[in-house]
Amino acid sequence: MNKDNYNKAMDKIKASDEFKSRIMTSVSSEQTRKNRFRFNKIIAVAAMFALIISSVYFTSILRNPVDKHTAGEFKITGEADPNSQMSYILVLYLDGYSYEDSGWISYSINENLENMDNIKGEKIGEVTLDLKGKTYEGTPPDFSSTYGLGTQIYEVKGVKRENAVLMVSGEMNHILYRSRKAVASENDPIGLTVEEVIHMISDAPIISSVELRNEIDGSWMRTSYDNRLLELLNRDIKDRDILSYKEMGTPDGEPSYRIPVNLMFGDGAVLHMQVYPETNIAYIFGGYINISEELANRFEELYRLGNEYSKITDIVGYELSELGYFKFANHMTGEEIISPDPLWSGEVLYGMLNYYSVDEASSDLDGNLVITVKMGESVESSKELEIYEGTDKNLFFKVDGKIYKIVKGSLQYKDLLIYQENYTSY
Repeated sequence: MNKDNYNKAMDKIKASDEFKSRIMTSVSSEQTRKNRFRFNKIIAVAAMFALIISSVYFTSILRNPVDKHTAGEFKITGEADPNSQMSYILVLYLDGYSYEDSGWISYSINENLENMDNIKGEKIGEVTLDLKGKTYEGTPPDFSSTYGLGTQIYEVKGVKRENAVLMVSGEMNHILYRSRKAVASENDPIGLTVEEVIHMISDAPIISSVELRNEIDGSWMRTSYDNRLLELLNRDIKDRDILSYKEMGTPDGEPSYRIPVNLMFGDGAVLHMQVYPETNIAYIFGGYINISEELANRFEELYRLGNEYSKITDIVGYELSELGYFKFANHMTGEEIISPDPLWSGEVLYGMLNYYSVDEASSDLDGNLVITVKMGESVESSKELEIYEGTDKNLFFKVDGKIYKIVKGSLQYKDLLIYQENYTSY
């Protein structure tokens, strides 16, 4: 995918980070598509992947140094491979740290960029060097970014600058979170403890709860207030040095799975951590820490609990492989679309809905019917999903006469408009 295609895709897709995460996960079918299907799928996947890829796997192009005392003179060396999305991942260098987009965190705090006046604080500066699509050596100066020149950087009201900043550029606004100390390479010492990071991002440095996240799509699974888990975290990890890849060394054996969690603090700050229980190691703030066997076991117990609530797709009840009919009716516009490729349309919708846990409402909710989806093996053998817009703009669902509301996060009508435009009628 070249830069022009990437930029066009990003201009077209202006949904929330959560929506982008869902699309990236859900458009992975191996079925052979028509050329137009395949082209749009490639564009969507690449754009989504570039935004939500886990920070564990960032390549060295985004690990260039900002510490002017340890790095040489900054120099742009050329153009990056146009097929490499890594050189387009959203990043800002500021104050010796890398600020990055984070689907893990934005979902946890229910990030809302619609009312900018409520969140835009004092202006910090603006992007003065665009690194998008570039290869470089040495120290990128402050306000270097893979976003365009002149993009304005603000504080976020009520949030420490050391935790997050607001990037404002027309309709494509982002909150970027301080994600790592910018060092010359993954082998260079990071020189931070977990406690230093916690005090950096939070004024309430006691871990009050732990969110379990889905390893595949990052969705919320459950929140734990387990006293022993919190006690171990607050007692055992704060004095841990965050080690570089070289300092950590190679653990015995390769871990077969990871457990992504968010450490939650009383003032709303979030610190993402990924636990590898088989090796008693965790990845946090750009490096690694050793954890006790007891703490690793506690995380495994949390992991085994799985989802606290059902997904709406569980309630609808169809397997994707069974979908031979898919009808999408938009009651706001009067459009009715019978998809020419039910598996394709159903797969993406399922990916969206799977991102959210739902609970049955104890009473009727106020709202307007905006979308009806009928899906199944055929016209005769199908089930109807009614989607309503609530008074808070969040969507809720009705299946077989029962109402279900989203437990955590926000899915809105505008997200379904983007889905309708891209995934129902080609």
